[in-house]
Amino acid sequence: MSFLSSIFKNGAEGLLNGAKGIIEQFHLSPEDKVKANLEMEKLIYSQFLEVENTYRMEIESKTDIIKTELTQDDLYTKRTRPFLLRMGFYVIVIIHAALPLLFYYFPSSDNPPPVIVLPELFWVTWGGLGGMYFWGRSQEKVAGIANSKGVK
Repeated sequence: MSFLSSIFKNGAEGLLNGAKGIIEQFHLSPEDKVKANLEMEKLIYSQFLEVENTYRMEIESKTDIIKTELTQDDLYTKRTRPFLLRMGFYVIVIIHAALPLLFYYFPSSDNPPPVIVLPELFWVTWGGLGGMYFWGRSQEKVAGIANSKGVK
């Protein structure tokens, strides 16, 4: 029994017990109660099966999309992670090296050099991106997936 089936089966049983309690409140013959219970069970189980099948199709669809994205030869996707790392590196170099050197060699007596501090969120994001990039590249190399130049 699959994970989804067990979830929906338990939910259906709880709903059926509640429905049977409602049917018991009516003054029906025992045959009519059994017939009503059977019809209710059929209806509830068909609804739960429809919901389960919808979830299965959605999961399979998302799985296919992810598999397709991982196997495509789209150079943009393969270049995105290094591009973002390079841009973060450029920002760091400009703010922490180029601008201080510029103000050092061309001082202004009117205006003192501004103190530029990158926000902590930049460092967290850039560090996380770099870590994920290096982890992902390591996983690709272990799996033997070629990079954009076709070199392992």
